[in-house]
Amino acid sequence: MSLSVMVLLPGIFLFTFLACTDLDGTYEPMQLIDYEWPREYYRAVWGFSEDDIFVAGSGPTILRYDGSEWDVMDHPSEHTLNSLWGWSSHELYAVGERGTILNYDGRNWSEMESGTEVRLYGITGFGPQNLFAVGAAGTILQLDGGIWKKMDAPVDHSINSIWGTSAENIYIATMGGLIYRFDGQQWNEELNVNPPLYRIWGLSPENIYAVGSAGVMYRYNGEEWIHTFSDTEKALYSIWGTSSDLLYAIGVDGTITKWNGRFWQVQPNITTENFSDTWGIRNRMVLVGGYGTILLRRPGEI
Repeated sequence: MSLSVMVLLPGIFLFTFLACTDLDGTYEPMQLIDYEWPREYYRAVWGFSEDDIFVAGSGPTILRYDGSEWDVMDHPSEHTLNSLWGWSSHELYAVGERGTILNYDGRNWSEMESGTEVRLYGITGFGPQNLFAVGAAGTILQLDGGIWKKMDAPVDHSINSIWGTSAENIYIATMGGLIYRFDGQQWNEELNVNPPLYRIWGLSPENIYAVGSAGVMYRYNGEEWIHTFSDTEKALYSIWGTSSDLLYAIGVDGTITKWNGRFWQVQPNITTENFSDTWGIRNRMVLVGGYGTILLRRPGEI
C-alpha cells in the first residue's frame, strides 16, 4: 500500500496528524493534512538515508518511506513493536511485545525465535551478527551464531534502552534509574538515580546522554555522569542530535527541548501527542509518537 507525499514548504516535508484530547477523551484534530496512514502509536524509527526510513509501532504497523511515498509493509507479527535497529536496509531488526524479534532481509520480514515471552524495549548492534536486545524483568539477549541467547543481567527490573559503540562498550538504562556499562566481560554500575531512565544514546564514547522521567537528564563526558538541566519536568523518551552543538530530547505531551551548544530550551509545541522516538541523518530528522504522529524536518528547524 503506497501513500503520496504533500510538500508544504520548499525543501521541507511535514507528515503528521496533529491532534489534541478533549476532557471527555475524544480526539479533535488541530490540523488535518490530506495524507493518510494508520493512526497507530508509533514507538520506533530508524533509517539509512533521507529516502530510506522505517517506522514501527502498535497495530502492529511497519511503514517504509522511500523519499516520496510511505508503504505499509507486510510482516508476520501480531504484537506491538517498540524498537528498530539495522546495519543496512537489507539487515534490519524490530523488537516488541511478547519477545517478538523480526528480521528484514531487504525483501521480507521474518520472525526470529527469541527464547523469551517478555516485552522487549530496545535493540542495538555492531554488525549483522553482533546484536543485543533488552526488555522487561532484566532481560538481555545476544545474537550468537544466528541464535538469540539470554545473558546474565545485573538487574531484575525493566531495561528500557541499550546503546554502545562496540561489543566491549555497551550501556543500558533501566526503570530503576540505573546505568550499567558492559566491557565485554561483565556489567559495571555507572549511575544510580531515583527517576526511571527511558533512553540512553550518544554521539561518541565521551559524549553520552540518558533521559527519563520528570525531565531528568544526565550526560557522560568520558569521565563522569553529570546531571543536566533539560528545561522541562515532562518525561523524556528519546534523544538525538547531529553534533555537540545541536541536540533534541523529546517526550510526553509533544515536548521538545533543544540544546543549542550553550543550554537546553523547550520549544513551542507542534502537537500535544506524546513523542516516543527520534532518528536523523544529515539533513533529515524524524520524530514519531501517538495517534499516527510522524514529523519530518531538517535538523535545526525545530
